[in-house]
Amino acid sequence: MTNKTTGKPSSGDTVTLIRLAQGMQESTHTTTDAHGHYTLEVPDNGLHLVRVTHDSANYFRPAPSGTTTVDLDVYNAAAKVKGVSREAQVMRIETDAGGSALRVVEHFFVKNDSNPPMTQFSKEPFDF
Repeated sequence: MTNKTTGKPSSGDTVTLIRLAQGMQESTHTTTDAHGHYTLEVPDNGLHLVRVTHDSANYFRPAPSGTTTVDLDVYNAAAKVKGVSREAQVMRIETDAGGSALRVVEHFFVKNDSNPPMTQFSKEPFDF
């Protein structure tokens, strides 16, 4: 595991294996060592998700059956990060064929040009 903000191994991060077979159930936990390495015991051959918590932010990567290694990049986090901005907001409104239902979908596009790269994270990281 590498901290892409510092370019160094990310040590002390919490790593959780999540079973996806019957909902999202936390299966096992561990912590990354001084070199950013970790080992998890996988209880079955089902589909799993690896979650890494670094600097209070969560990073995810799927671990399909047969996977032996999952490497994630993490970043230092802050409530406000210079270089993070809202790039676009798109709202799509459509009715069904009979005109009896209305569907509204809103997309927000966020751009992260922070240097060094960081994660913007807090209880309310974005105000829309």
